[in-house]
Amino acid sequence: MPVTRADFECPCCAANHINNAVVSLVQTIETQLGSAVNVNSGYRCAAHNRTVGGAPNSQHLRGNAADITSRDAARRNALFNICLRMWNNNQIGGLGIYNTFRHVDTGRHRTWRG
Repeated sequence: MPVTRADFECPCCAANHINNAVVSLVQTIETQLGSAVNVNSGYRCAAHNRTVGGAPNSQHLRGNAADITSRDAARRNALFNICLRMWNNNQIGGLGIYNTFRHVDTGRHRTWRG
């Protein structure tokens, strides 16, 4: 099942100030992947951001970010390649590469490894 706005709510308080551009971005990634993704983290309230060790100026606090992974383990490399291609084409602002997930956001153009 494709992601919906509800998938991006803060797990501790159910606040959901995710920007529509992030929902659309993740839906585009799903379409290109041909498979659903899990949203591990979308919008975060300040308390939850501190709890998970998020950066004090995290794009998650602004509703501009999502941490995603493929629901299908066999497609995790494909997810990485799609995100990297989209970042190279300036369709993703920030791309964080972590062992178990990818961070995508609509902030300024940058990339990092976690």
